[in-house]
Amino acid sequence: MIYSNRIINPKLYSEIKEIINLNEKIEETMKRIYLNEKENENEKDFIIERKEKKYKFPKLILIMRSELYRGMFLSVTEDKSK
Repeated sequence: MIYSNRIINPKLYSEIKEIINLNEKIEETMKRIYLNEKENENEKDFIIERKEKKYKFPKLILIMRSELYRGMFLSVTEDKSK
């Protein structure tokens, strides 16, 4: 394959394309989460207590983290099923 006047290994090209697609999926997920959260702005933050310390997390951060983990898990299970 030719890209920018250079020859690229087809395997490398497919891996790069896969990374770009994954990045686009992450961006779409972040937009969806942001729009959902914007509708529910009145909801309170989460407070997590551990060893006499309180940690306050905006709900948006926890949802983004869970979506990221879900995406990582799904990509691993998809690879195993191939």
